[in-house]
Amino acid sequence: MKDRNFHLIILLIIFVSFNTFSEPGFNGSTPGCSGSGCHSFQDNMVTVVPLSNLQIQITITGNSGNIGGELVNSSGTVVASINSTSNNPFTLTAPSEGYYLINAGYKNPSRRWDSTHVNLQLSQPPAPPSNLAAQLIPSPLAVQLVWTDNSNNENGFIIERESQGTDAFTVIDTVSANSNSFLDNTVTYLTYVYRITAFNAFGQSAYSNVAQIIVPVELTSFTASASAEAIVLNWETATETNNKGFEVQRSADKVNFSTVAFVT
Repeated sequence: MKDRNFHLIILLIIFVSFNTFSEPGFNGSTPGCSGSGCHSFQDNMVTVVPLSNLQIQITITGNSGNIGGELVNSSGTVVASINSTSNNPFTLTAPSEGYYLINAGYKNPSRRWDSTHVNLQLSQPPAPPSNLAAQLIPSPLAVQLVWTDNSNNENGFIIERESQGTDAFTVIDTVSANSNSFLDNTVTYLTYVYRITAFNAFGQSAYSNVAQIIVPVELTSFTASASAEAIVLNWETATETNNKGFEVQRSADKVNFSTVAFVT
């Protein structure tokens, strides 16, 4: 009878997990929290925008006077944090290029938080501008644009405009870095839509929001004739959009004008 040897093979399986949504401490050397001071998780509350020089702009949805956040590297170590700030958005700076986890949220009273990821590179396009707004300047006729510059690595901004009936944006000008306004004095009496993008040697940012403005009245003729007792003014318009009326101004030196009448 032959001996039979039975070999017992033990397979040890170790499961390692990286908890993407580990409870943040906002002020420790490692991510996490325990006890009564912990926060509750709320998804889609945190947005991030990579800036230049490995900086990250972090925005918390909603209003709070006390927020915090932490930057966690791929090894699970907190490499940058702000324990408490009233600034929203606020900025954290990474020590090097790489893939990072961001935990951020309210310190109190609601104690809510969220997580997201970002891949940081030194050589990257600028962050997109925001809060683009357009204002009509009646005399001389122009449109004033203003926006928020969200980056510090742009070489400049590209101004694009879509005119009524064209259904296409075209570049009308570029402005230098750190600009936050532009005067478009090439408008006539149409509806215009504007957008802008930041650029540098590595590419262009996403576009800003669009801003629309209506230049309401297209004046086709204006004449004046003298009678024995008065000056008679005549004018014609080709288009009028949301027009309330016409203000008549008079000047003796062609420089200083004063209002003499308003015609509905």
